[in-house]
Amino acid sequence: SFNFLYMQTMYETGKRRPPNPNKQLLQQFEQEILAVNSSLPVFIAGKSMGGRIASQICASTELGPKLSFTPNVDVTAKLRGCIALGYPFMPPGKPEKFTDRTQHFKALTVPLLINQGERDTFGSLLSLSSDEHKNVLNSKMVDLLWLPSGDHSFKPLKSSGISLDDNIDTAVMNTLDFINKQIN
Repeated sequence: SFNFLYMQTMYETGKRRPPNPNKQLLQQFEQEILAVNSSLPVFIAGKSMGGRIASQICASTELGPKLSFTPNVDVTAKLRGCIALGYPFMPPGKPEKFTDRTQHFKALTVPLLINQGERDTFGSLLSLSSDEHKNVLNSKMVDLLWLPSGDHSFKPLKSSGISLDDNIDTAVMNTLDFINKQIN
């Protein structure tokens, strides 16, 4: 587990900071993966932007120039899967960003699980229902699972009768099932 450098700085200073450039985020994540010295299968995960960066690392080198980053072969060879918790498909009010944020899905080298709240403002069940979205998300490499009434943090509406703990438990079970499927 780690935080990107800009997040570490925010925690230390208490001041909001913009994220580092995408290339720096990819390089930092890659260094964390290279530091893993294990013969066990490696799965990477991230929340929101961290899940987006993790999924980019799992894309083949053919997209390297588009990402301004070419994944390290030693890193991608270690990986068995990727988990995104609340994927930022598009910023609220900017549906045109969907393609940029998912273009690399077609070049994934390992399966991607996305645990997503049904009411997530970065991609809800309703906002991701067009044919364009379905064409991208119905890939054999992408498994999108919905958390009932959840927002970007998986918090449901009180009226749903579901608790945040229920949605977190569901995301954990989804993740365990996904990992077991990849290693068995």
